[in-house]
Amino acid sequence: MFLYKDACEAEIPEIVQVHLKCFESYFLSSLGETLLENYYKQFLKEDNLFVVAKDFKNDKIIGFCMGYYSGSQAKNHFEQKNKAALAKKLFFLCLKLDRAAISRCLKKISTVFKPKNKHTTAEHANTADLLSICILNDYRGKEYGVSEALLQNFEKKLIENKIKSYTLSVNKDNGRARNFYLKNGMKCIAEHDGSAIYIKTC
Repeated sequence: MFLYKDACEAEIPEIVQVHLKCFESYFLSSLGETLLENYYKQFLKEDNLFVVAKDFKNDKIIGFCMGYYSGSQAKNHFEQKNKAALAKKLFFLCLKLDRAAISRCLKKISTVFKPKNKHTTAEHANTADLLSICILNDYRGKEYGVSEALLQNFEKKLIENKIKSYTLSVNKDNGRARNFYLKNGMKCIAEHDGSAIYIKTC
């Protein structure tokens, strides 16, 4: 019924459409399609911890699971390559008093005064981070099992790349997601700034 496979660059526009439907109110969605495509392309190019689920009936992507190696520079490289477009978008979002955009700008300003993190990807070669699991509403639920299958395929990819463990962050008020992660063998190790941090050993 469903095909689980590594994502490819040609599928990024479709992945972005799934993202926009699942994460409508998230900050990344407010950046627009072009910047979102560039964002996912950068992670696909550098980390390639990216699995998609496709419906055999219509050959459409119905969900994806994406992560990155701990210490990854993909986000920084995305920001550097799209600096002007991001600055313009953030400027207009701040003019609209978008709270998420204002918060991001303040965090960026505060990092200027913090000491630089000297960690590199090589120093974290045996760990990874799960960034998101995204599934269209029509395919959610136990009868489909898409979330579990995506996670299993993501973990298989980690094992193939000799990754020993991975972490993830979720809103601590998101009970459904937290129950899902616990049922799939993850352990909560910390809570701060409204988020819960989980870890799982592969």
